[in-house]
Amino acid sequence: MSTPFEISDRLVDEMARANPILGTFWGVEGVDHGSWGRALSLEGLAGVADIARRYRDELRPHLDHPDPAQRLAAVAVSSELDALIADYEIGAHFRQLRHLGGLMTFVRNVFDVMPTDTPEQAGAIARRLDGLEGALADARVTAAAGMEAGIM
Repeated sequence: MSTPFEISDRLVDEMARANPILGTFWGVEGVDHGSWGRALSLEGLAGVADIARRYRDELRPHLDHPDPAQRLAAVAVSSELDALIADYEIGAHFRQLRHLGGLMTFVRNVFDVMPTDTPEQAGAIARRLDGLEGALADARVTAAAGMEAGIM
């Protein structure tokens, strides 16, 4: 059986692959930092929620782990996953159109945290900029779904 630390490591890797924007913010190696993936799409958002549910369930048996450090890791990560899942279930992902902490801030900030020291890193920024139109198209579809559902 995996430990909470091992489960958490896998969670970060899987979330970063599912949402390369999170991977960039978290500094995860091996993620395509020039991609948006489907981070802003309905499918991408649902996929992240599904990953969160799976890992929360995997951590559940460790909430009373005998090792205090492992128990703390399980409780802390489970708490974050619970919040992510709750936000998804109430449709918070449909409420991204706001000034501070909203979608446009998220989109702009990802470029601020991308390194620029090498030609490869600059190329990743260029690729991400090239993909911005598609990412925003995904965001428009997500916003339209929220309006249709009466959430936004």
